[in-house]
Amino acid sequence: IEEYLYSVLPSEMPSSWPAAALQAQAVAARSYTLANLGRFAARGFDLMGTVVSAAYRGMGSENATVRAAVDATRGLVLMNPESPEKPLSAFYSANCGGHTETTEYVWGFPSPFPAVADLLLSRESRPLPPAELARWLAERPVSFSAHPGYSNRSAYRWTLWVPRKEIEARLGLGDALGTVLAITAARRGASGRIPEVRVRGSAGETTIKWDAVRWKLGGLRSNLFVVEPKLGTDGLPESFVFTGAGWGHGVGMCQSGAAGMASVGFHARAILRHYYGEAELRRLY
Repeated sequence: IEEYLYSVLPSEMPSSWPAAALQAQAVAARSYTLANLGRFAARGFDLMGTVVSAAYRGMGSENATVRAAVDATRGLVLMNPESPEKPLSAFYSANCGGHTETTEYVWGFPSPFPAVADLLLSRESRPLPPAELARWLAERPVSFSAHPGYSNRSAYRWTLWVPRKEIEARLGLGDALGTVLAITAARRGASGRIPEVRVRGSAGETTIKWDAVRWKLGGLRSNLFVVEPKLGTDGLPESFVFTGAGWGHGVGMCQSGAAGMASVGFHARAILRHYYGEAELRRLY
């Protein structure tokens, strides 16, 4: 497993990032690996070599920096607070946009993962009123997740215009839905992420849930967004404009945020505690 992690680490996080962030990533990846061994046993293997499990580009991606981060944390695993003898399936994503989310509002099942705001933000961990959320997404508040050295500018905050007809094609409902007239959030998590979207058409309505929200609405970078229609001369939406934050699902460790924290002196244990809450860090071997 340790040698496997030598390649997972640089496949999931740039090896030039701070040592504490790389160590936190090593612990998270090790925990996820142990928690998911046997997931694909019916097909004769444990894990995929893609982001379905963890990215793995092979031995050619290894280097001394990532081997040192793995070796420094050898055997250290986050344990599941709800089943203390089992490793935690420690999720992580590229950029949380300044606030992580619980699994309940991303995939629909409860877990011990907290929804936490970036330590540099004064924002409380609660759903913001619509107007306040729209303002927050339109701004670029200073946060560890927005550190210019470890965050793509368009990962932290982004805007995407999607033609109405493209959304209709992605939904694939044809005459059963008709012309898309409105897209609204059915509910939101503490971060503002949307687990369920209602799409109203001229002939009917449909609901989109979980990860499908991103790809069915045009390939969005996250479920943390607000949306408004841009009307044509006929009074119907020509496009929908999505203003959002973050890249990825937003559960668990924010990789950009971890690097930002490490850059000012936070150790791996402090980074892990911030993103994984009460999960115990234990040396299993």
